[in-house]
Amino acid sequence: NIQNNARFASFAGVGIAAEYNGISIGASNPLLFNKVEMEENPTYFNVGYIVDNEESLFGFYSNGLWKRDFKNGLNAVDVTLKGVFYDRFAFGFFGRNIVSNSEDYRKSIIPFIEFKSSETTTFGLSYEKGVPYNQISSTGYIERSLFQFMVKYSANNKAYSRRRR
Repeated sequence: NIQNNARFASFAGVGIAAEYNGISIGASNPLLFNKVEMEENPTYFNVGYIVDNEESLFGFYSNGLWKRDFKNGLNAVDVTLKGVFYDRFAFGFFGRNIVSNSEDYRKSIIPFIEFKSSETTTFGLSYEKGVPYNQISSTGYIERSLFQFMVKYSANNKAYSRRRR
């Protein structure tokens, strides 16, 4: 969301993260140093927890993300809960809550599934109902449903590969 018509806008941010015994915390501002005036300048805070016993067939992952934009008053909270079976199949949901100073409010629950086809490749699918679409009708914004398909490749993926098959 760049205010002017610049074809290239450089920016840089800063962040910090720590993890200990399955608990993770972090904070970042990806647009801290930028040359172009942006509509948003969010700061992200997150906390997460992983339960993953090497002997178990089941793992559990949770993460909370708070997006706070001190410039325009936007607050957004995302919560992710995910269960993993046999190091290959995962299912869960994202809970999303967005509030701004203009009292706009949006809450949604987004279910998802994942399949890890190899040590490096994961496929996923999610569904979100009632996504505001950037087209206005006589009754306001049009809401549509959204399917998202994910392909993840990681050459150094240790997330599911700690247990031997």
